[in-house]
Formats: sequence, structure tokens, C-alpha cells
Amino acid sequence: MRAKQSIAVILLALLICAGPALALFGPPTRTLRGRINFVQQSNFVVMLDTNEFARIMVAQDRRVPPEVQVGVMVEVKVVQAED
Repeated sequence: MRAKQSIAVILLALLICAGPALALFGPPTRTLRGRINFVQQSNFVVMLDTNEFARIMVAQDRRVPPEVQVGVMVEVKVVQAED
């Protein structure tokens, strides 16, 4: 029960961090599922179920929430900027 609550808190925190990016770039283009492998202040790396790595960047005025920790399984909705 505690693990589910922890994951819910992390997903909520990620959604809050992604809010400004959604306003800038539009609707989500992909949903990634995997386990967090590496965390920095402005980004984190997820090892996907397909054994690929994806670097997730948060908005410039935000930081990765402290609840995001290595080893946690997450689902991230990705928005990519147009070139």
C-alpha cells in the first residue's frame, strides 16, 4: 500500500513539473514506462521496458522533485518541442 502511495506522489510531482512544458509544446507525444536509473537537478534517466534509455528534462524554472529516486518504476508522458 505504501509503495502505491509513493508512486502516486511521484507521478503527481512529475505532472506538476511537466505543466509548464505542456503549455509551451502542446499535447503529449509519447508515454514512456520504465525504472528511474539516474537523477540530477534538472533531468533524470529512465530505463524503458525495451532496455532503452530516455533522458527526461524538466522545465527550466523547475527541478526534479525529491520524491523521484533511483529504482522507482514510473510512467512519463513526453512532450517534444518542434525544431
